[in-house]
Amino acid sequence: MVDNIILNAIIPLQFAYAHFHSHIKDKEHLLNSMMQMKPELNDVILSYKRLGINIHSAFDTQALLQLKKCYCEKVLCMHCAIGNHILKGA
Repeated sequence: MVDNIILNAIIPLQFAYAHFHSHIKDKEHLLNSMMQMKPELNDVILSYKRLGINIHSAFDTQALLQLKKCYCEKVLCMHCAIGNHILKGA
């Protein structure tokens, strides 16, 4: 639960602050921190795992959640590398 709060509340706020103030090193540190955190485990991430996608960190899970939001939910499969891969295999 603590990791979820850090990942979904604290890091985004710190990242936004660093971005607003052009603190590139702070942004890199936050991204590296996410790469060191354990991956989240939820239904969306389990679906990606079933597709054979390797997930190593919280950075990966956040990226996949963003892909779902920007591509899957908008049915833009043809504009997504993962969607293209799945459709070609079907």
